[in-house]
Amino acid sequence: MKNTAKAELAKLQVTPKQNLDKLLDKLDSYEHKRLYASVVQRILHSTPKDTYEVLDTLISLGILKRNYQIKIRDNFLPEEFQNLSDLPESIFDEDQGYDIPVRYEDNVFIFYRVNYNG
Repeated sequence: MKNTAKAELAKLQVTPKQNLDKLLDKLDSYEHKRLYASVVQRILHSTPKDTYEVLDTLISLGILKRNYQIKIRDNFLPEEFQNLSDLPESIFDEDQGYDIPVRYEDNVFIFYRVNYNG
C-alpha cells in the first residue's frame, strides 16, 4: 500500500519525496490517535491547499478516513462522526436547558484516522 501511496503522492508534486516518505512512515504512529491537517502540513512543509490534496489522495487510497467531532463552548462531545450527513442539526445543552444549533464553521472539527482495514 505504501508504494502505491508514494507513487500517487509523487504525481501531485507538492513537496519533496523525502517529506512524503516521512509522512507515510509517521502514519504508523497515528494508529490510535487523531491526525490533524496542521500536523501533516508541518511534516510536508506545504501550503494548506497542497496539504489537503495529499490528505484527499490518502483518503481515496483508503489509507485515511476523515472524521468529524462537535465542540460546544469548551467541550468536545465524545461522539465522532464519519459523514457530515450524520451530524445533528442541534445539540441539547443541559447546562443552558435548550438546543444549540451546530454550525459547521464554529462547532465542527475535522481530523483523520489511519485506516488499517483499508
